[in-house]
Amino acid sequence: ARPTPHRHPVPAPADEPAPWGPGLFVSAIIAAITTVILVVVTRGLADVSAILATVVNLAVAAGFAPSIWLGRRIAVWRWVAYGTAAGIVLAWLALLLSLLGDPPPPL
Repeated sequence: ARPTPHRHPVPAPADEPAPWGPGLFVSAIIAAITTVILVVVTRGLADVSAILATVVNLAVAAGFAPSIWLGRRIAVWRWVAYGTAAGIVLAWLALLLSLLGDPPPPL
């Protein structure tokens, strides 16, 4: 039996500093786009059915979840993932706050 060669671990290259300025800008733009789209679609569907609006909103968030989870570790895409996650949370907050002033939608 041949002995297996001993492998020395290769040191990882030094990580470059995170580009916080451009990264946060990208996250903010993606968050704004996600928030507006989710609020508009949900409010439009709420005119038809509140249950349909809720199901579609949860389906969109569940559809984004795997992408957000996988993208959080990739250098450039992490900013998009963070913006998407923030946009979903902001949309839900905006939708919850919008319930305070509106009459209940028809079921």
